[in-house]
Amino acid sequence: QMQYIAEQSGAVVVFPEYRLAPENPFPAPVEDAWGTVQWVHAHAAELGADPAKLMVAGDSAGGSLTNACVLQDEKGIIRIKNGRHPVVEGIYPSWDGSDYHEQTAYTWSYDAYEVADEDKKLAYSRIDRIKSSVDKDTDSSNSLYLQGHTTSHDPLVSAVFATDEQLKKFPETVIVAAEY
Repeated sequence: QMQYIAEQSGAVVVFPEYRLAPENPFPAPVEDAWGTVQWVHAHAAELGADPAKLMVAGDSAGGSLTNACVLQDEKGIIRIKNGRHPVVEGIYPSWDGSDYHEQTAYTWSYDAYEVADEDKKLAYSRIDRIKSSVDKDTDSSNSLYLQGHTTSHDPLVSAVFATDEQLKKFPETVIVAAEY
């Protein structure tokens, strides 16, 4: 996937690993992601890249880390100066990591989405796996990711809780979502 992006865009693509929970709970993954962005910006010339054209992307949890990087970017290094391209891409990103039992801005149910019969088993099994991880401990601050370090309402965890001022930091963003 990263090779395809590099070939199609002509860009230098850096695809880092980051520490994972439960062994390394929040903020370790955020620190790793933001540290990588800063390192790539500082070493862009060595990588054959233009530091004025830095794009950040991530999928799923990586989409949440992408959001956290933007929110920490006080110097505006995540920008493409010519303004012609999106500089943040979230591929089915996590914007709200709060417990679905507590969400009041929207409600969720299986009935809210039309799912083809032949897709229900796969789609519902994945949804149920995610829901069951929350149902084991409904205190989201005790999640394997957070382990009491913060709450799911921290904007570095759930960008949906960022203030209007924080959201103004977001450059042009593309969000890719799955059908279900």
